Amino acid sequence: MKKLLSVFIASLLVLTGLSFSSINQGNTASAKTKYKTTITYKGQKYVYVGHYKHHFSKKEVKK
Repeated sequence: MKKLLSVFIASLLVLTGLSFSSINQGNTASAKTKYKTTITYKGQKYVYVGHYKHHFSKKEVKK
């Protein structure tokens, strides 16, 4: 009986942990610009490669 109760509690903890982790990831996943997506900057289209300094001059990039 103790083993059955401990298995039930462990599975309950795992399931609640998975549900909360998926909620948190869903909110932040869309905020970051993805690699090799097309972005528009001052009316021109560029391919994002992980950082903005690759495509833009130092004058246009704010630190």
